[in-house]
Amino acid sequence: MTPIEVNDFLDIPSFKEEWPEFKAVDKCDREKISPDMEVLVRRSGEDIVIRIESVNDQVLVGKVLTKKFYFEQPFQTGDFVQFFKKNVINIYDIERTGVLY
Repeated sequence: MTPIEVNDFLDIPSFKEEWPEFKAVDKCDREKISPDMEVLVRRSGEDIVIRIESVNDQVLVGKVLTKKFYFEQPFQTGDFVQFFKKNVINIYDIERTGVLY
């Protein structure tokens, strides 16, 4: 499995500097990300859910779960993508029973 490197997901810490009211997990919560968690990221104004497969310091690799895209993306449902913890907006449990943080 060679993941698609996505370097243009929304950078949450930078975005929150300009828009502090934007709701997102903080750095402490992002450090708790582990395999099998599902995370929310954003690219081109579109929210994308990804199930984490591996964590290597700040680099995450996960499988895209979002089924429908409204904008052109460099990946599709089921693809593996590589991105960073700073891109995570929210974290969900594996059962999708609700937001963890």
